[in-house]
Amino acid sequence: MADIPAVCGKCGAFFRSGIGIGPGARVTAIRNTAGPCPRCGSMGHVPDGIYTFIDNALQVIGPERSMRDLHRFAEVVQAAQRRGGSPEQIRHDLDRQAPELQALWRLLPLTTSDIIACLTLIVAIISLLVQCHGSPEVHHITPQQVIESMYRST
Repeated sequence: MADIPAVCGKCGAFFRSGIGIGPGARVTAIRNTAGPCPRCGSMGHVPDGIYTFIDNALQVIGPERSMRDLHRFAEVVQAAQRRGGSPEQIRHDLDRQAPELQALWRLLPLTTSDIIACLTLIVAIISLLVQCHGSPEVHHITPQQVIESMYRST
């Protein structure tokens, strides 16, 4: 049995939603709340998507809107990196242009070198996800693919 993850709406922490899924089962989650958050006590939500438990792994297929949001996030980050934006400016740009992914970007570190490293990793993963999206075959993204994508984007 696997627990579908939830995200706190206040502090961005990931925690168990309490929604369990057994082997071979498929659950569609739309606008589900979960909580309280074990870190801050606020309520969170289960990210919308289709969750399937296969071979001891939880597969998530998110809605099309999520792919567009991830793509916009990557574009905002890449533009900020090209112009050498400070962490504060990058956060401001993300707040304005990708507020729906606030739970992701609020976890970013505050120092310039650390934020650049994290953002490079995130953009590499998003690029691989966008490439795989819409393909009828099942893709398994490996750490090696992420590392190679990071080197191509720097």
